[in-house]
Amino acid sequence: MTMRVVLQAAVSIVVALVLTLQILATFDLFPRLLSRPSSQFWPFLDYPMYRAPRYEASVIEHYRVLATTTDGGGEVEVLPTDVALNFRKFRDILITGIRTGDTSRVAAFAELYRLRTGRELLSVRVIRDGQVLTRHGLEPAAPVDVATMSFRRP
Repeated sequence: MTMRVVLQAAVSIVVALVLTLQILATFDLFPRLLSRPSSQFWPFLDYPMYRAPRYEASVIEHYRVLATTTDGGGEVEVLPTDVALNFRKFRDILITGIRTGDTSRVAAFAELYRLRTGRELLSVRVIRDGQVLTRHGLEPAAPVDVATMSFRRP
């Protein structure tokens, strides 16, 4: 009889643990404690398309980083590959750093960009564009400047 009780308790604990990990990954409940639960809790994944409903006139956001360089060639788009990041880390680390004004983090990526491309950055800006959900499908959204950061030249 006690073996059965122990087995039921063990199975209950495992089920509770699995459900807890999935909830943490799905809802990103502790973003400061765990930067991205989905990467920490594989195979438990977050499902961003199911987090919140999208209604008509919702903007499906897409962020881009544009930079001005010292060579005077105008603005260039900084891509994840330019700073050795994948899409998710580019969004979560670099774009968030620009949006929150984290100059030390962004300066580190500006230096990495300089080393990889040979072009020094004067300023970076994040623009949000994407698509607007309409009754007739998706339409392009107007670009909006989200944040700008300048670098001092020595």
